[in-house]
Amino acid sequence: MDAATSETTSAVKDLPAPVTGQDIAPDGDMVLFVGREKARLMLRVQFQCLRAASKVFGSMFGPNWSEGQVLSPNCPREVPLDDDNASAMHTICLVLHHHAEVPEVLTARELATIAVASDKYDLAVALRHVSTFWLKQDKSFGLVEMGHRLVAALLFNNSTIFEGCTTDLITYWNDSYQSLLDDDMTRQFISFDAMYQLERRRIQMRLDLADFLKTASIWRCPHDNKKCTWGQKRSDAYSTLMAGLDGSRLLRSQISAIIDDMEGATFEEDLRQRTLCAGGYLTHGPLAATETFEAKLAAIKKRATLCMNCVRGGKHCGAQHGC
Repeated sequence: MDAATSETTSAVKDLPAPVTGQDIAPDGDMVLFVGREKARLMLRVQFQCLRAASKVFGSMFGPNWSEGQVLSPNCPREVPLDDDNASAMHTICLVLHHHAEVPEVLTARELATIAVASDKYDLAVALRHVSTFWLKQDKSFGLVEMGHRLVAALLFNNSTIFEGCTTDLITYWNDSYQSLLDDDMTRQFISFDAMYQLERRRIQMRLDLADFLKTASIWRCPHDNKKCTWGQKRSDAYSTLMAGLDGSRLLRSQISAIIDDMEGATFEEDLRQRTLCAGGYLTHGPLAATETFEAKLAAIKKRATLCMNCVRGGKHCGAQHGC
C-alpha cells in the first residue's frame, strides 16, 4: 500500500461508516463507485449536476471521455473513484443534488476530508455557501481539530475564516505546534514554514499587547493639566494589570486569557464623549476611534494573522501584515 492510499484509508476510518449504496438521484444516469474495500460506496447521481458544479467533472463526463459516453437512466454508466473518500463524496453529492439530508454539523476531520475532495474536483465555488456554514459551526479548540479546520478553510479558499483560524491558533493555543506537523491530514497542506510563522506571530502578539499596556498605562493630560483626571481610570487599571504581567507570566499565559484580563480592565465610557478639562475651559475627547481598546486589539490581531498567501507562497507577506 502506497503512502497516498494509506492516508486515504486513515481518513476513511475517522469518518462514519457509509451505507453500501444510495440513490442520490433515483433516475440518475451515472453510478459512482467511491472508495476501496469495505468503505466502498455506490452513489447513483445525475451527471449534469456534477458537470455543472465543476470543470473537472465537466471534462471527465464530457463527450471526449469514456465516462461521458452513452449516459441513460435505463443503463447508468459506472464510474470508479477508488482514491476518493466515500463519506466525503456522499456528502458532496447530497449538496450538489440539493438534498435536505445534508448534515448541518461536521467534525473538523470530516470537514477537512470533504475539503480535500472539493479541492481535487474544483468544487470550492459550488460548495461556497454550505462550506462557510460548516466552518462557522465548528468551534473546537483542540490543536489537531484547529489544524483540520485550517486545512478546510484553505482548500475551500475561504480567506476570512482561514485568517480567523490562524488567530485562534495563536490566541487559544499555548503549547508547541509540533502536533500539527505530526498529523497526517494537516502536514499535507500546512508547511513547516507556516508553523514557524505561527510561532513567530504568537511571540509578536504578546509583545504588541505588552507594548499597548505599557503605553496606555502612562497617563498624561493632553493639555498638561496636573489636576485633570481624564482617562486616569483606564490608565490606573492598565498599570495594575501591567504590574502583574511580568516577563515570565507574559510568555506563559494563554493569549486569550491576557486579552480577557485587558478587556476587564478597560474603562472607556467617560472617554467616548467630549468633557471639560478639570479647572479650565479646554475640552477632552471624544477618544478617537483608532485609539480605543477595541481598535487597538483589532490592529494587533491583524498584524498577527497568517493569511492564505503566507501559506501558499511559503513566505509571510509583510506588506499586508506590517511585519
